[in-house]
Amino acid sequence: MKDERTKHEGHIERYGGKALLALIAAIVLGFGAFTLTSLTPAHADAVEVVATDTLPAGTVITGHKTWDDGYGAHAQVSVNLLENGTVIATTKSALEDGSFQFDVSGLPAAATYTVEEAVVPNHYTVSYTQPALTSFDRGGVTGVTTYTPGNDLVIPLSELGDGSAWVVVKKGSDFTVWSPEKLTDAQLQQVGLQIGHGFGGKFAQVLTGTEASEAGIHFDGESVTFDAHSTWSLIVAGTVTVPSATFSPAAVVNRLNTTPIATLDPATPIPTEEATTPLTELTPATPVPTEKATTPAAEETTPAAEVTPAATLAPARTEASAPNASETKLANAGARTAGLTTAAAVLLLAGTVLVARRRHDA
Repeated sequence: MKDERTKHEGHIERYGGKALLALIAAIVLGFGAFTLTSLTPAHADAVEVVATDTLPAGTVITGHKTWDDGYGAHAQVSVNLLENGTVIATTKSALEDGSFQFDVSGLPAAATYTVEEAVVPNHYTVSYTQPALTSFDRGGVTGVTTYTPGNDLVIPLSELGDGSAWVVVKKGSDFTVWSPEKLTDAQLQQVGLQIGHGFGGKFAQVLTGTEASEAGIHFDGESVTFDAHSTWSLIVAGTVTVPSATFSPAAVVNRLNTTPIATLDPATPIPTEEATTPLTELTPATPVPTEKATTPAAEETTPAAEVTPAATLAPARTEASAPNASETKLANAGARTAGLTTAAAVLLLAGTVLVARRRHDA
């Protein structure tokens, strides 16, 4: 889980906008990782196997893992090997070149072998080139021919057929095997199983190429000559092959999903974040009440007092200044003058009333 998480995070961090575009496309289309498998035949047309055939020792299936995203090396991935659709092995790809390999020695040659990525990374599409059995050799000895010794017998190598040529000569009870190139132990065993003629299972000599000249066997690169003066009692020749099988290489390719948004299927809705609750319609704002006088101002019913012309009002005094001596003297004088005036008016009125009453009495 940690590797997978780190990997996905590493994509976004390292790849920036391109990987983010791919992520958006993947979300819009509604997919993450999916697999497209391209299968090839399990066996090439020219290869024939039967149910009892098994793959020889040393048979391997090789493959290569590549990333089609333009970002160089990635972490190792696990690749499964399947036999007829069932996983039978898992291996890690090489970090540097992405190669992987499965040893299939001893498995049925007639089976179908395929590979698959164990976990396909999110936002990638995987495609495969599956391995195919391209050659199969059960091994053994072929083209066996018995020659009559004498008269400087010459055997062209082309006459012996395909494979590793060999010649066995018998002198007395000893058997000597010769070949143009050194045979493996497995090939020698195959030859020994075919020659018969009282062979006891062990060669007195094993000769290769031109080193057999002293034994009366001469090799010039194209044919082998047996000296007539040698006392050969048997000459048997043929070719030998060991079991082998080869597979065409497998391939696993991860491609980053980069579907342009402009080419999306119009029928596919694009999810957007929408409010789940509709907005409440706004009603006209209620007028904001303002502070108004609720009681009308009282009308002034009392007329303003008439100012007596004779009276002189003193200037209003403010708190900031106190009356000085002159202002006080002036105010006192005004008050006395007003008092005198009033008294005079009263006396005048009283005199008028008295005169009028006397006239009335008279």
